[in-house]
Amino acid sequence: MVLCILHNQYNTDEMDCTSSAMAATTFSLPLHQEQQRSQQPHWPNRMATVMCAKITARVEEMLKGSRLKRSTNQHIALIRPEIDFVNVDDKVLGSGSFSQVTAVTTRDGRRYALKHLKRSLMDRQDEFQLAAAELACEAHILSSLDHPNILKIKGWAENGIASFETGQHNSFFLMLDLLDETLNQRIERWRDEQEHHDFTSMTTPIMTQQQPSFWRRVMRCPNAYQTALVQKQLEQHTDQLYHQTLYLDKLRIMKEIASAIAYIHSNGIIFRDLKPNNIGFIGNKVQIFDFGLSRELPALDTSIPFAMSGKVGTLRYMAPEVARHQHYNVSADVYSFAMVSYELLSLEKPFDGWTRDMHADLVCNRGVRPDTIHTMHPIPAEMTLVLQQAWSNNPTCRGTMSQICAQIQYLESQQTKYLAEQQLQVDFQQHLQQQQRNHMAMALPTQAAAHIPIHFSEDMSYGTPSACHFKACFPRSSCVSLDDSMGTIDTGSLSAESDYHF
Repeated sequence: MVLCILHNQYNTDEMDCTSSAMAATTFSLPLHQEQQRSQQPHWPNRMATVMCAKITARVEEMLKGSRLKRSTNQHIALIRPEIDFVNVDDKVLGSGSFSQVTAVTTRDGRRYALKHLKRSLMDRQDEFQLAAAELACEAHILSSLDHPNILKIKGWAENGIASFETGQHNSFFLMLDLLDETLNQRIERWRDEQEHHDFTSMTTPIMTQQQPSFWRRVMRCPNAYQTALVQKQLEQHTDQLYHQTLYLDKLRIMKEIASAIAYIHSNGIIFRDLKPNNIGFIGNKVQIFDFGLSRELPALDTSIPFAMSGKVGTLRYMAPEVARHQHYNVSADVYSFAMVSYELLSLEKPFDGWTRDMHADLVCNRGVRPDTIHTMHPIPAEMTLVLQQAWSNNPTCRGTMSQICAQIQYLESQQTKYLAEQQLQVDFQQHLQQQQRNHMAMALPTQAAAHIPIHFSEDMSYGTPSACHFKACFPRSSCVSLDDSMGTIDTGSLSAESDYHF
């Protein structure tokens, strides 16, 4: 099996992934992996030739009239000819309806992703032809796009789709950049962090210092109440800072997604399958991937509704007009973006637990949309307005991805300013808290003599004064029941003649 790495040395500006005559640099897989591939299930030669011819015809039909041209993407041209694969990992990194992704390692230790068809498709020839054609179209589209938030393609099989003449399911494949995680995985991680997050652990509050001398210091320091108040304010500001920082990060992710989709639309392409599982990250940078369902629109005016396959994509993110098999355009991607953004902001899946019939009736026909207020993580009002416009039942009212991207960019700038102000407040509270600590430490030697001595038991539990302390404060009271470990006092045991009333 030989891999073809694309170079900027073509005689034509059109990218033709059906041709094996492209100028290319080829690299061989290790011998033992070539032998493993040769032992995989495959069609007889005659059957493989017929299948390859049908796939080629299907690709030519799908790409007929394409206006896309080869990108001057330098990421492809920078691949060095001496790179050789040393290992192809059989572990599946990701899987879709028709294809799956595995990892490959180069001699210099770099890892890439190989996308190829599933072996199970070999028993379903019609589906195999469709999936193979979509994979070839994905290569055609990716090689024409150059955007920082779109996953880069590094190459494909040397003979293009003619590689299917070998009769193997993975003979034609794409080599792509390797992702660190998907948006779906990041949302799940955030959801777990929110469920187990202990905001008090983000600070070192005085009130939680597990030291036996804590109550002694509080009782002897005249500024104890003020110190505790400053500490409480610091905790509140720190909590708020955490949430606002997370919100800013989500705005950045939304902006990068919107920017990539707007760029795709500007090239006359509709994505058709925008969802968290098709959005990934390399480092902290968003990467849109899986263009298998993407199509080049027949006209430059992307606002014109076209007749395309209905119910394409994932139902919970699918625009109503697509679910109803109506004509649609790039505004269907705008709706999907709104649903993805809702899940990103609220950390809840839209229409979770709904059936197909419920979705068809409530979402498509009645226009029901997710609740942005009564959720575990309410969405700010200004962002709710953006979502409500983007997921409108009327496609013409949704606006364009470029407009939405500009709105999010403005909200991001405002959030950045607000966050800077919050950080100043936290810094001030921390400075004030440190001053209170220093003052309390200096006041202890002089203030101790001015106060009535208070005796504590040796086995005093953390955070709770002992019976001796209670007796010193209420000398005329009988202290019979006292639970130091729980910090509770049985007030019913106080003497009836006590002058202390509660």
